[in-house]
Amino acid sequence: MAAKKEKLKEKKLVALKSVKLASGRPMKGRDILVKALENEGVTVIFGYPGGASMEIHQGLTQSKKIRMVLPRHEQGGSFAAGGYARSTGE
Repeated sequence: MAAKKEKLKEKKLVALKSVKLASGRPMKGRDILVKALENEGVTVIFGYPGGASMEIHQGLTQSKKIRMVLPRHEQGGSFAAGGYARSTGE
């Protein structure tokens, strides 16, 4: 039973390593996140890039379905996102 589970884990790892984008480069975590957001119907994201989130923001800029709104200040971004949510219902 344990050997069967081990083989199943190995197959999953091989499958994940072989996932590539249309451009041919291997898929990164940011690409998986962006794809998941697109699949959920997200069309607009308000974000203030910096530090550890830079990879995610770079992935979002490559999306054709998601529009990034980049505020000049974090607090302004939160007000803008709140207003957008109330006015659109999204």
